[in-house]
This record gives sequence, structure tokens and C-alpha cells, in this order.
Amino acid sequence: MLSEQNYIKILNYFDKRLWEGKISETNWQYYGLVLDWYFDNSVLSAEYLNIEDFFDQNGGLSIVEDKHLIDQYSGLPNNKWLHVLQNIMNIFKYSSINKEQSNNVLELISKVLLRDNVKVRNPEIGDIILIPDDILDYGSYCNIVRVREGVLRKELKPQFQNDDKLQRRLRYEFENMQKLEACPQILNVYEYDPDNHSYLMEQGDINLYKYLEEEFDLSSEDKLKIVFDILNGMAFAHEQEIIHRDLHLGNILKIQNDFVICDFGLSKDLSIERSMKSSLTEKNNHLFVDPAAGTDFTKLDLKSDIYSIGKVIDFIFTLNAEG
Repeated sequence: MLSEQNYIKILNYFDKRLWEGKISETNWQYYGLVLDWYFDNSVLSAEYLNIEDFFDQNGGLSIVEDKHLIDQYSGLPNNKWLHVLQNIMNIFKYSSINKEQSNNVLELISKVLLRDNVKVRNPEIGDIILIPDDILDYGSYCNIVRVREGVLRKELKPQFQNDDKLQRRLRYEFENMQKLEACPQILNVYEYDPDNHSYLMEQGDINLYKYLEEEFDLSSEDKLKIVFDILNGMAFAHEQEIIHRDLHLGNILKIQNDFVICDFGLSKDLSIERSMKSSLTEKNNHLFVDPAAGTDFTKLDLKSDIYSIGKVIDFIFTLNAEG
């Protein structure tokens, strides 16, 4: 994760390179950021109205030319830091101004970011993308980030931080899982952060799919232990009128000797009429989805959960079985 110290260093470095004398259209001389000059001489100027539009569309950020970058961005929450730097670096990448110097700047900043294990993806064609090395996994709209040993954070990706629908979806998932906190077979979640649209959760050792791949000699008792943990977790959820709608091997985690159910991102509280509806897009783990729903996942219900449970149990007992 990018440290505040290095983030501030990078902003100060950019300020020294980009703070220059400028002349307005009325020949008024003043000092300001010349990043807009780099932007106007890049392919980005053909895709966005101006540099303000570029920053707004890429991270929901604002930018003005008469304030140093350190003054504009040092107070941002840390989940916005990489997006600020990513925008500036892409302007340097695509600009035709001082091309050799710009490449040297990008190389230097990349080295500084690597000190904090931030991955810099700079393909020959395409945008620069900055990725924290502590991102363990990701989905269509969320990243799973390591906070410390045994604790992870699920958060909206930077590009979705201002998406009201996804904000509500993540909050709804957290609330449903908190309703199930009394059940030891449901993953523990806590500390929802409404500012950064994230929450903390316990870290699993391995998901069920990988566990079954690695363990070739599970006894019938071992398999029954897994099955009863799943059944207990799902029974508790259904008693609380919460259906999962996304149960598959990747959403069942082994934690020490127990198996717990996680990722209620498509869950629905049957006691709330306005429950979030899932999208109509096809799921990756289609083998475990009730075929009666087709591709319309708003049709998934309690019976669909039972179908998924049956498919999971069948997989547990047939994988690596002799015959």
C-alpha cells in the first residue's frame, strides 16, 4: 500500500516540475500548473472536454491550475491517492510535450511506487494502471485488500467510488452479513466505512474449490464435516430470511478446521420488500446456479439456494471419487 510519506514526496516532485510561469489570453502573467498544457497536447484532449473533465471522469476528482498539487490532493482519503497519480502519469504518457523527459519522469515515479509494492502496469498501448500489491483478489466492482494478518478489506474499486448503485449494493451486502454474525458458519464482517465504501472481514485460509483440489484423500467424515458446516450456515441464513443466490465453491472458505460461507453480494433479505435485485448478466459459476432462473437472476429464490447446496454437495462427494 502506498505510504503517505511517498505520496507526499511524489506530489511535491510533480509540483516542482509543473509549476511554471503562464500567460493568460489577455496577456496576464501568472504562475500555475502547466499540466493542462501537457493534457492539451495529448490524445486525451480528443476524448475529454478538458483536463477538468478528465479528472472528473477518472476518479471523481477536481483540479485547478492556480493551486499546487500538494494543496489540492494531500488531504484526500488514501483510496484516492493512486487515482490522482494515475491520472497525472497518463497525461505524461500520452502528451507529445518533452517526450523523453516525460518518459524519465514516469520511470522515476514507477521506481518510487515500487518501494511500497505498488504495481505499475504500463502497456505499450493503453493506459497506465496502478495496483496496490496487497490486492489479493477482485471482482467486477470490488477489490479484496489485505489490511493485516487475518484481516481483509472489501472495497469498491476506485472507478466505482462514486457509483450510488454499487455503494448501496456493498452496504446492503454488509448489512445482510451482519444479521448473520451469530452463526459461526458465516464469515465475520465488521466496521463498515461509509466514506471509503468498504468493510473489514476475517481472512480465510483457502476456498473450498482449491481445498478439494489439493486434498486427494479426504475421508467420508471430512467431507461430512464440510457438508454440515455449509448446511448449518445456509439454514441459519434462511431462518433469518436471507437467501444467498451466489453459493458456489469459491464462496465457501476454510478457516482452520471449519468452513464458512462468504460473499453475500447477491443476497436478498426476504423480509424487506425493497431488497436489491441482482443484474441480468450471466454468472461465472453457472454449474451451481439454478437453471430455472435462466440468465435472469432476479428469479433466484430460496429454492435456488437449495439447488446450489445440492450441486456443492455432489461436487464434494464425486471429486476424486474412484469409479
